[in-house]
Amino acid sequence: MTLRLSLQPPRYSSDEQPAPPAVPFVIIFAGRTGSSHLVSLLNQDPRVLCYPEILVGLNLARQERAVHNVAHGLSQTRPNGYRIAEEYFTPDLATKLEMRPFKAVGFKTKVTDLFHAPALLQHLKWMGFRMIYMRRRNVLKAALSSMNATRLNKKTGAWNAAKESNVQGALNVDLVKFNQELEHRELVDSLHDWFYAHYQGYKQTVYYEDMLEDEGDFLSSIFNFLDVPLTMPRVLRRRFHKNTPDHLEGAVRNYQEFKTYFADTPYARHLDLPAARPELRLRSG
Repeated sequence: MTLRLSLQPPRYSSDEQPAPPAVPFVIIFAGRTGSSHLVSLLNQDPRVLCYPEILVGLNLARQERAVHNVAHGLSQTRPNGYRIAEEYFTPDLATKLEMRPFKAVGFKTKVTDLFHAPALLQHLKWMGFRMIYMRRRNVLKAALSSMNATRLNKKTGAWNAAKESNVQGALNVDLVKFNQELEHRELVDSLHDWFYAHYQGYKQTVYYEDMLEDEGDFLSSIFNFLDVPLTMPRVLRRRFHKNTPDHLEGAVRNYQEFKTYFADTPYARHLDLPAARPELRLRSG
């Protein structure tokens, strides 16, 4: 059997031509790292378009096609009636798409949602994507946030608190279940570490804690990485509410038991870190 490779440029419908080149980017994350919040912030700038998790449930061919479409500035569509969540966009996706051309276009994904991670790793490199790895330094808080997100999902069907009334707040931690969640988190983090370490393109690691501590510097570093000068409003709209308090002592009802359990472990250094500032404000100038 003879394979025929086409060197013809891709054909597009008359009502959608490729936009001028924009910087393609992908945000990889292990979950509960503030990625939804970051995507909603990026979409508040008219020069940037960032899709949420558009690769979930697709086979390899469709995932590669979606990556191709992002790289070429084409609108994303999903099969089987999947709807791209509007809460990520300001004011909505249709209006956002009317702002084309963009300076940077991207999407976010968990490595665990990739049909074939090594193949997608290479495909992202071929398409010239810049990779942002969003992670947390405090693995205890990451695991706790995952448990609280499960509570939220059982109550609302969503993984992010779009309304303040949906916030779950502090919880009583079952230490056996928490250990299982912690082991799972370490495994998932290691997979994302591997994916990032083996990416041969332009890449940057950012941390959830830094986003909370100094949003201005955090967003400046991301916009600089995307070659988009930062000109966003000083006060940004928060599209999602924090589902879990920042400080462990305020998030765990049985904190003394929790603290004693982890006191003589490598996780002890994560127990008493100060809470970050809650405001979402950018520095002037």
